[in-house]
Amino acid sequence: MKNEELIIKIAIGSENPYEIKTNIMVPLMGKDYWLPTDNIEPLKVRLVDYNNFQGIENIIRVMAVVDIFTDYSLACRLKSVSPQLLFNSKNKASEYYLEHRMELDWSYLYEED
Repeated sequence: MKNEELIIKIAIGSENPYEIKTNIMVPLMGKDYWLPTDNIEPLKVRLVDYNNFQGIENIIRVMAVVDIFTDYSLACRLKSVSPQLLFNSKNKASEYYLEHRMELDWSYLYEED
């Protein structure tokens, strides 16, 4: 599986943002992945970006922004997911689902914005 280095932008006050190379490897943007939403038909998504969220104690949480493919809609449905839950193959997503299904909750993916 190919990855790329995560680069985040940080601005102090109203200054121009700095690009910070994190040395953290993340899935490639613009590629298709599968989310472990089901053991037979995991959800196919396209990784379009990364969002950084500021948390308590200056912890920055990085979430992958994915476009959900649907057969019945041409509209983009962008949702945030954990980058480590993006799998290169349908089989790997299915295996992960079977091992962790009790702790997974994907209901927010199907809510309309």
